[in-house]
Amino acid sequence: MRYPSFRRLASLLALMLVLGVCTGGGLRAQDRSAAGGAARPWWDVFPIAPHPTNGAPTAVAPNATPAVAADAKIYRLQRNQRGEAKPLILDADEIATWTESFGTSEYCVLLFRGLVFVQMGIVQARFEQGVAWIDLRYAKTTNKVHAELYAEGKVRIDDGTAIHDYPRAILDLTTRGEFKVNAHRVPLIRQSRAEDPLVQRGRAEGLDRDLRKRAMRLLLDCNRPRSHANLT
Repeated sequence: MRYPSFRRLASLLALMLVLGVCTGGGLRAQDRSAAGGAARPWWDVFPIAPHPTNGAPTAVAPNATPAVAADAKIYRLQRNQRGEAKPLILDADEIATWTESFGTSEYCVLLFRGLVFVQMGIVQARFEQGVAWIDLRYAKTTNKVHAELYAEGKVRIDDGTAIHDYPRAILDLTTRGEFKVNAHRVPLIRQSRAEDPLVQRGRAEGLDRDLRKRAMRLLLDCNRPRSHANLT
């Protein structure tokens, strides 16, 4: 079996375009505050802001919900099935996005609040706020979208077999399908919120560290000398 189809490849190439890695089209955001408005490429309307490198403080969302207790139980779900091609959909009232770099890898970070809904195939999640990291180098290398997502606040997850209610959750989702972002109340916010307490709580759970380790493994694999058989 061969992967991917042209449309799925175009979707992943578009994810590269968002951060200037390559060209393509497919990652979209929709401002549904205007009734009946068609989905627009969000990099054309609200370009992603890079993470500040001059030590300047970043903004903290004024409407942040109270933090969940650090010792609150966490529900963990990983879905990485062979051939998975359902779109990964992220839907929230407010979404901020920016980029972070580590070595040769670049990450799309999304902070979302207010009636958050995430879906990939049979997996559905609803919660109040969360943050996600997407490794662009991994997407380019493997032709898959891999998102590590930290969720908190009245988390309800339907994994296709049962419904789970927890104060916090970590979702590890991988697909060859499209990545779609829908913002309800306001357009996507072009502003780094790397210092937001919610982002810090996600980091405390090791989400971005896991991505960085994976990026380092990919970098080492790419640079590792390969043996060649001599044909006579």
